[in-house]
Amino acid sequence: HLVTCDECFAYTKPEELEAHKQAHERRRQQAAADAEFAQRLQEEEQRSAQAPPPAAPPAGSADTPYAEQVAQIEAMGFSREQALNALNSNNGNLQSALNSLLGA
Repeated sequence: HLVTCDECFAYTKPEELEAHKQAHERRRQQAAADAEFAQRLQEEEQRSAQAPPPAAPPAGSADTPYAEQVAQIEAMGFSREQALNALNSNNGNLQSALNSLLGA
């Protein structure tokens, strides 16, 4: 005996229907997070296109771990502390740090 999913009309076993519906919800949540991330990136690109060239970094900032990644994250509106914490938590991986800051 099979049942039909109300969302996608797929047939599944009754005992698997709840897991199937949860998978739909996870996909919706991921799509929303992806859309939010894309929106923030687009806004940042627009700001960057209109902004004057960045000033020279403060003396000694090149010695800061992940200096370039910190600058990119700060340009998106996050604080230096948030950027460093996210990068340190993600071994310097910019994409992972951004995902953690955006709650993805």
